Amino acid sequence: MIIRFFLIFSYSVDLDGAEFTFVHYIQQLLKGEPLYQDPQSFPYSITIYTPLYLHIIELTCRIFSINYITDIHWIFVIGRIISYLFTILGLTYIFLFARKQLKHLPVVLFICLTYLLLITGHSYAVRPDCMKLSFFILFLYYFYEWVFESNSVKSKFFSLLFAIISVISKQDAIIYLLLIQGITLIITKEIRVVKYILNFIVYLLIMMVLLHFIYGPYCIISLFIYNLQGIANYQNSYNILIAGFNTFRLLPFYILFIYTLIYLKRKRNSRSLILFSITGILASILSTFFLFRPGSYLNYTFELIAISIYFLILFIKEAKLTSNKIILRISIYIVLIFMTNHILNIYTINFEKEKELKNKFSEYYKIREELIPLLENKNTIYNVELQHSIFIADYNVIYGQEFHLDRLIYALLGLKSESKLICVSSNNYDSLFYNGKVNYIYIKNTGKGKFIIKKYYPNYKEYKEIGNYIIYKTVSSVTNH
Repeated sequence: MIIRFFLIFSYSVDLDGAEFTFVHYIQQLLKGEPLYQDPQSFPYSITIYTPLYLHIIELTCRIFSINYITDIHWIFVIGRIISYLFTILGLTYIFLFARKQLKHLPVVLFICLTYLLLITGHSYAVRPDCMKLSFFILFLYYFYEWVFESNSVKSKFFSLLFAIISVISKQDAIIYLLLIQGITLIITKEIRVVKYILNFIVYLLIMMVLLHFIYGPYCIISLFIYNLQGIANYQNSYNILIAGFNTFRLLPFYILFIYTLIYLKRKRNSRSLILFSITGILASILSTFFLFRPGSYLNYTFELIAISIYFLILFIKEAKLTSNKIILRISIYIVLIFMTNHILNIYTINFEKEKELKNKFSEYYKIREELIPLLENKNTIYNVELQHSIFIADYNVIYGQEFHLDRLIYALLGLKSESKLICVSSNNYDSLFYNGKVNYIYIKNTGKGKFIIKKYYPNYKEYKEIGNYIIYKTVSSVTNH
């Protein structure tokens, strides 16, 4: 947590999870533009996330009079601070639930440490995952209290409230919220759970109607239709490595889920433990499936992690092991997770590198000044990696990364995949480049960059170099020049 606090002030434009993409959405709001625009027209900016997290950052930026061009670093800082606070909120409720169920404080602290080590840097970055996860954890806390402890109106109200907030933070939470409610109904067979699920669905529908009326006709299709991405070559995609890595990290939980259903079910009638073990198994299948979405990462397993931690707490309570045995076994797992985190580079900071990033941030503004003369007369420009687009957001920048996520991933990370939107054609967007309606394309001067231009934008030829970028124009424009 200390390292992640220092990283709040990093000059990196992407600590985790394409932060710059979310900064672009926030710039859009600060400019006074609609959050959900027509996905098939200029600037082809498709917001595929629900709005609450983005509006919280926007409001904070407005309170502190943050300029969307000159104060870009502070947008990152504000977003990371908000994410950090939400991460602490989720951790707090993990602690409260563990403290309520378990007697020994050292065991509780080890469980909290396990949770912190399992969540990735996405939870601290300028992304809505932290907010969604935190309110999902709050939902689990009050839902468990309502189903298995108090049956109080207060617990029911707060569980429904935090479930809806989780969805308005990031819409994919719907899947896991309905999953755990459905399994609860199967286990309890109680009419009150049926009423609860109906209430949740009604509130969801009301929320979707409100989103439509508040944000216009492009909101719902952007959130769902333009979120449906597919991969053509699963065997050769990096996603299979991510899915395998995630299975390795969470394998002890998978074993405990199965063990609980096979053995403990015969010995004890613990409906809550059975609920979380069944939900954990199904959530693991779902999250693995979603890991094969283009651009996916371990943040797709955040709900599974929360379910697993709640399960672990209840398992320890039911197993009645001694505190020393529990701590020893958790410690072994913590060492394993710590080693995998070293591979992911989640909890490290390099101060020399941070100095370089600060200098690089200044260079982005210098490149902006050199690009400005090209962007007069409303000329359009497209940055394949998107990172630098936030520095020229006051000009005619083309986005459209959702149409070809595979190109963005390869440009940024060198990871190959073949992706496309499942329900939407990219022909309209692609024609901009075939017809030369995008005046300039620019990309970092690397082998990857040159390969992308040659393969996907053959009508563009090298025009000039600016900093470490190459500027491309259409063949006819270059000839005329």
